[in-house]
Amino acid sequence: EKQKGDNQIMKIGYMGTPGSYTEAAARQLIKSQGLSDAELVPLISAAAVRRSLDTGAVSKGVIAVADQAGRPVSETAQFFPKDSYTPEAELTLPVHYCLFRRSTVADFDIREVASHPFALKQTEEFIALHYPYWADVDTPDTAQAARMLSDGELSITTAVICSKAAGEANGLVCIASDIEDQPNHAVTFCLIKN
Repeated sequence: EKQKGDNQIMKIGYMGTPGSYTEAAARQLIKSQGLSDAELVPLISAAAVRRSLDTGAVSKGVIAVADQAGRPVSETAQFFPKDSYTPEAELTLPVHYCLFRRSTVADFDIREVASHPFALKQTEEFIALHYPYWADVDTPDTAQAARMLSDGELSITTAVICSKAAGEANGLVCIASDIEDQPNHAVTFCLIKN
């Protein structure tokens, strides 16, 4: 949908990269709001969404706000205090994390696990039980972690936590599926404007 008064396509920024759950939520939210012609802009972080909204680089944003238990996504809470934005629509999506590695590395050679801090927190019991010796490595986004491992930006002794789609799109091998600590894990996303 075009913005009123000009011929530009509306830009909607989301925290994440292609293949992330936030991108999937953004696609569903813009469709439900009749904004299917809008351009989705991957902005990786809540800070970048905030900055892009403030400068007018995007008209709206999509952010992850909380998990199924109401625990806030700390990155979002830092850059979007409750009264600093107007939610236009909300969507809760089931989120299922998978653990991936490069095809050239055996499971027993893995030494660390990389992902967004929220995903690491949501899978910490699984990792502690099955891979207690792995060190955590924070990345800006779950799907970006998969791309970083595939592109060699992360050590080959790293596994990543991401969606099944992101891992497969980057040619990685799945070690385990549905590794989230809560069986009905879900995240609430909001389509927002300033």
